[in-house]
Amino acid sequence: MDDEVRAPGWDAIDAALGRVYGAVEPQHWGVAVPWNLGGNDPLYGVSAYESPRDGGHFHYVSYGLTDLWDKENDDPKYSGMGFELTFRLAKTGAEAAPLWPVSLMQNLARYVVKSGSVFEPGYHLDANGPICLASDTLLTGLLFTEDPELPTMSTVNGEVAFVQMVGVTGDELACARSSDTTGFLAVLARRSALLVSDLRRTSIMSDPELAEELRALSEAGASTGRLFNPRFAIEAGAGRPRVRLGAKEVPLFRELLRKRLGQGHALLLTGHEWQISFEPGSQGHITLDATTATIALTVGDVERIAEGLEAKRGEYPFDVVTFVVEPSEIRDVEGRVVQTIG
Repeated sequence: MDDEVRAPGWDAIDAALGRVYGAVEPQHWGVAVPWNLGGNDPLYGVSAYESPRDGGHFHYVSYGLTDLWDKENDDPKYSGMGFELTFRLAKTGAEAAPLWPVSLMQNLARYVVKSGSVFEPGYHLDANGPICLASDTLLTGLLFTEDPELPTMSTVNGEVAFVQMVGVTGDELACARSSDTTGFLAVLARRSALLVSDLRRTSIMSDPELAEELRALSEAGASTGRLFNPRFAIEAGAGRPRVRLGAKEVPLFRELLRKRLGQGHALLLTGHEWQISFEPGSQGHITLDATTATIALTVGDVERIAEGLEAKRGEYPFDVVTFVVEPSEIRDVEGRVVQTIG
């Protein structure tokens, strides 16, 4: 009788990393008590490989957002949540890979597991403070992209993508959010081809040539036109449908609504259960089904919403739709509430 415990998902991740790093042995951090046995950390482990490329850095890869052993979800296409997190940290000497990125990845994984939401390329996150709490780094946000050395792969448990977290400064995050995350990262990649996060670096917005290019990118409007927050939702009932969003998202929503629809493009709000698409139209109307909503707005509708919607708690009725703004709790990378907006 074969009592060997097989871990085809784990083995597939190891094999993908082996194609990049060969037989190099990584640093690895496991957990004392797994999540499924009542532990606090969803990831079963994180490995860090020392890479000589792109100035020398540590390449962290998570194990645990996908099905590492038997297949556990009902979706034949994806393994677990469908992705693992990666992160590249610039080396500052001959030190071993530091532990703090592991804590950061566990915190993000905890959010994913609890909310059921996923991080995809193009998403962004405000850490509301340094991504490394014990430092004075200017990197206070994260952008998400495909790991440049680990393509999406097929496993016996389903598809696995490797989504890389990229540390950015506050003004860089604002630029990426109001324009195009993919386009912004293409500019950042000129400084670091593998998008290595360097706690010592300053903002690329201080480079006049790059800043001008990024301003033009912002003025052109976001090519993806998508905002993500698990709280985005719409409620149908008597009267106008009600769109729920957090106070923190209101300023950027107003800006992108005006910019995107003014250029004839849609703006998509992605929530935990809903996809809400705002689109330009000759007259205002709403189409709803089980998990998606399409809201057509006239030029006048857009202007009234952009001028009248406020970043504070309340209901804001307009001709086509009512917005319900809820307070936003701002948390640091360890999940502590540091501010409430609205």
